[in-house]
Amino acid sequence: MGADNINTKFIYDFRCIIAPLLSYIFNNSVEVGTFPTALKIAKTIPIPKTNKDLDNPTNYRPISLLSIFSKIFEKLIANRLTQFFSKHKIFYDYQFGFRHNHSTKLALIDSVDLIRNNLDQNSIVAGIFLDLSKAFDSLTHDLLLKKTI
Repeated sequence: MGADNINTKFIYDFRCIIAPLLSYIFNNSVEVGTFPTALKIAKTIPIPKTNKDLDNPTNYRPISLLSIFSKIFEKLIANRLTQFFSKHKIFYDYQFGFRHNHSTKLALIDSVDLIRNNLDQNSIVAGIFLDLSKAFDSLTHDLLLKKTI
């Protein structure tokens, strides 16, 4: 649950009443081009990065929990954008993540196929692999706050 403490069961139980209201708010938000301020409020909780030294505040990452209404709106917009990008062929052909009928497995198969084809042609094959798992930790909080304001 987000800062509003409204859970998904409540939304589901009263969906017939809530859906038309949300539809009005979401459609109005899209037409006007603004996201409702009330839906921007999040509950932030600290999650340990590892099990090491839990007394050290730098070993935690902040996780923001938005309200269920924000998540519903986000999902609707994401679906609309994905459909638009697919319909108008805006996606890059080798964009495997976050697309229907595309996956990391498909990206791996494509990479292996490319490597094998080049090896069959006696070409030199090289790979560069980057681990971005700690990339967020390298940013300063001050920089992030400046970007969000």
